[in-house]
Amino acid sequence: MEHYDVVILGSGLGGLIAANILSKNNYSVCVVEKNEQFGGALQIYKRDNVMLDTGVHYIGGLGKGENLYQFFKYLGLIDKLTLKQLDKDGFDRISFSENEEIYPWANGYENFEKTLTNIFPKEKTGIQAYVKMVKETCESLELYNLKTPDAPSFQAAYYSLNTYDFLKSIITDEKLIAVLLGNNLLYYADKDKTPFYVHALIVNSYILSAWRCIDGGQQIASILVRSIRGNGGKVLRLQEVVKIETENGLATTVQLKSGKQIFGKNFISNINPSLTLDLLDEKVLRSAYKKRIKSIENAMSAFTMHIILKENTFPYFNYNRYHFTTNNLWCNSRYEVENWPENLMIFTPAFGEHDTYAKSISIMCSMSFDEVKEWETSHSTVPEKNIRDENYLVWKAAKEQKVLDIVYTLYPSLKGNISAVHSASPLTYRDYLNTKEGSTYGSIKNCQHPLESYLSPRTKIANLYLTGQDINLHGILGVTISAFLTCASFVDMDQLMKEVREA
Repeated sequence: MEHYDVVILGSGLGGLIAANILSKNNYSVCVVEKNEQFGGALQIYKRDNVMLDTGVHYIGGLGKGENLYQFFKYLGLIDKLTLKQLDKDGFDRISFSENEEIYPWANGYENFEKTLTNIFPKEKTGIQAYVKMVKETCESLELYNLKTPDAPSFQAAYYSLNTYDFLKSIITDEKLIAVLLGNNLLYYADKDKTPFYVHALIVNSYILSAWRCIDGGQQIASILVRSIRGNGGKVLRLQEVVKIETENGLATTVQLKSGKQIFGKNFISNINPSLTLDLLDEKVLRSAYKKRIKSIENAMSAFTMHIILKENTFPYFNYNRYHFTTNNLWCNSRYEVENWPENLMIFTPAFGEHDTYAKSISIMCSMSFDEVKEWETSHSTVPEKNIRDENYLVWKAAKEQKVLDIVYTLYPSLKGNISAVHSASPLTYRDYLNTKEGSTYGSIKNCQHPLESYLSPRTKIANLYLTGQDINLHGILGVTISAFLTCASFVDMDQLMKEVREA
């Protein structure tokens, strides 16, 4: 029988970082992963001899001394990653079907302010107020700034401020508001719910610096796995957890689909909290706690397309383009199916040293799980084996064509230069990432009821903890911070953050 100090369920980024921290601090650790690949949304896959990313499109805050740089330095990542910095004068570019103008987001706050003020000179004061509020919000959160939190704090003024309401209060030009919301596919903004702190924490790191992983984000997972094993920990793949056993109010064992059991003193779940509860006996937790967890609303899913290009036919562009086809800027389920897609994120992944031409184009559009409800009983993580019916393939092909029709209007030279198209629906995200209804960004943070969407790393079972995008914030930086928060229950946080700062 295998016994560990900590058993971690799921090898997404949160689970791997937690395992790395704890194994560094002399805990015996075992990570169990249901899929063949480690890394959750860090996974890559190969089609037509081209590597394709599933979730890591670009990363912010990796400039020397910036917050994610320091976290990654401590984790032994920064010197081993192959990265490419995006265009400093327009790492993100926002466009709308109603006109041909493209609006850039620039790196560095001075550059960011100057660029937007040149386009919207009458809104100079509003742009300055926006920058000031983003900075103030980010400075208020200790761990985001590599400081030890005195205690889990709830700052109502930041958590209750609505993003859209704030932008309306300082800016009169609706087009500028649309530009400032233009990359909200990063956090799936909801007009009524999204707190400004979510917007601020995410855009701040990209304004500081924006980077692409050359040859995909899987390298992050691979480096972390090697580090965990080097520290004496275990990382196991193709080991699906089907049950968490408990005794006298404590978790004792995870039961694997293979029939194997793994014993632990402590357990950390990197699985969606609602799905984590499904692994426990029904009577272990009070119904009120379970009801609260189950009622937390999850962000929408996505439809992604990867276009494989004919060799040396389409230029690589060193930025991301966000395009809107309607006046609806909000990535939520309230869209008319006939208007889909209303938003597209378009980028060319970076491969190797040469970037004159792109090998592929990746496109992401928000999508409701309702669109694939007809096939929700089908499950597959074997790409070569299609277990969904013919209607699903017809539906998917129609969606691909709708996306292509829009992309052709933006890039006419693309016609005739495509060798293959591959796509993934909310079902794919659900099956590979083990999220509720294929949610790509975890739980929705709601400024109207901020406490309802707040989740502590601690559960009502004393030795069962949570980590991942549902705990703090999604994205590479958000999940990294979540993992450190989870580990605060095991290691001295003052010492840990000192090591991060001095890394």
